[in-house]
Amino acid sequence: MIKIWSSEVDIDDYKDYLEECFPGVTDDDEKYNIVSELNKEYLDDERMNLRIDVGSPIIEVADLGFWNGRTQGYHLITSGILSDIFNFHGCDDATFFIEDGELRSTLYHHDGHHNIVYRKVKDMDRLHEMPLDEFVSKYTESLADAVKKVYGWKE
Repeated sequence: MIKIWSSEVDIDDYKDYLEECFPGVTDDDEKYNIVSELNKEYLDDERMNLRIDVGSPIIEVADLGFWNGRTQGYHLITSGILSDIFNFHGCDDATFFIEDGELRSTLYHHDGHHNIVYRKVKDMDRLHEMPLDEFVSKYTESLADAVKKVYGWKE
């Protein structure tokens, strides 16, 4: 897994930063607040880095988890702007990553979590002609390479 951004922070990962920039801060809650604010700035950076028009809509294929079970669904990002994936859809926390050749996220909320795969739509007209999984396999393509190209990542 290649992590792009996560709302989950561990203050131990920022130990050197905190010692250098905030040497007088000793309270763990205050340290966590400082690191959380910095992490939000990192999310803004990721939004800028990935402000790329992929040339067609992006489909979010979701495995949704609720208090009464799991279901499938999808949502279209009609702008085709890659950074628009950074939408929490009302969830509290999120992790965006590349795994198994796909751009993905896990969104966490009080009842569970949603797993989302983001793909570029190649033929929008076919969306309602067939089951979702068939449409995704035939008429969409992975966005992982577009993200890896921005950061120079290789798997």
